[in-house]
Amino acid sequence: TTMYSLDDFPDLSLFEHCEVYPAISVPKQRTADFRKIFKDDLIQKVKNVHPDPTDADRRIIVLKTWTTIRDWDDGDGFTCKWTSSPITRHYKDQSAEEILRKLLPIEEIPSGFEIVGTLCHLNLKPDVLPYKYWIGKILMDTHHTLKTVLTKVGTIETVYRTFDYEILAGNYLPGWSITTVQEHNHTFQLDYAKVYWNSRLSGEHYRLVQLILNDANDANVVVAGWPDGWCGSFCRALDEL
Repeated sequence: TTMYSLDDFPDLSLFEHCEVYPAISVPKQRTADFRKIFKDDLIQKVKNVHPDPTDADRRIIVLKTWTTIRDWDDGDGFTCKWTSSPITRHYKDQSAEEILRKLLPIEEIPSGFEIVGTLCHLNLKPDVLPYKYWIGKILMDTHHTLKTVLTKVGTIETVYRTFDYEILAGNYLPGWSITTVQEHNHTFQLDYAKVYWNSRLSGEHYRLVQLILNDANDANVVVAGWPDGWCGSFCRALDEL
């Protein structure tokens, strides 16, 4: 099986494409008002306000989908006119899903990944493994807070559900796996290479934090663990709470 490297990644100009999107023409002095009204429908990742080429006193607001409204009057004599607008979208303007759908010659693109602070964890299926370095690059390019993308290697067999991994993109220097997560107004700092973290267990994380806080005199509590026997005892104690 061919393993594609970053040297094989297509030229970014190949991802450029032009589409015609629905739009509304509004009086330019009411542009901010109409952007609020249609805030849930605005096209994302590209400029969504442009001059109206047919009227210098109006602006075009570009939307991502058509809505049921056609001609809309705000009651003050200003009319919202429906039109359309061609938009050229570049690589940097597209989501990871859009890019992967254009790039990978498979039906089911990888969509299940977990972001833990500045880290992104993937479980890649065999049919996409040849493109793993491309996938890592795309996730880094489209999620600007990420510093490292990794994938699980093999199966989880340890007591504390840690796993072997391969770094696909980003930082791999010492300390790369230390990350910080915010959940329920609490801050968790962890070494992702040494502990198991799953955002779907946020309810359990919250329950344990509440148990700890209920026994504390000060709400500003720091709970720390070390990767030896003491940490194992601490984790087992938490399991018994």
